[in-house]
Amino acid sequence: NIMAFGGDADQEHVHQRVVAGLGEIRDAIQEQQPEAHNKMGLLTLSPTQKEAAMRVLKKYSDSRLLGLTQKVVAAVRETAEEQGDQAVLARKLSERLTPSLSDMRQL
Repeated sequence: NIMAFGGDADQEHVHQRVVAGLGEIRDAIQEQQPEAHNKMGLLTLSPTQKEAAMRVLKKYSDSRLLGLTQKVVAAVRETAEEQGDQAVLARKLSERLTPSLSDMRQL
């Protein structure tokens, strides 16, 4: 996703950033919710559960979803820069997302 958003094109660097980010999340959970962290460490997933989880995660790498995300981020950023209100944001989202309705339905 980092690469799709026009960020770092070096796969190794992206991998390192993802590993570091996940490590920070793990550490935060361990610090703030030690019991939950221990329970997660004991989880065992069946092959069917792993496949189901991967299907869900795969959607996040879909270029259509990334494109929609970029449109939403752009609308929010533009509205904030203009100091617009909720109505302005709703209009901008509608303008940007209406052409992508078929993609949203498929996702």
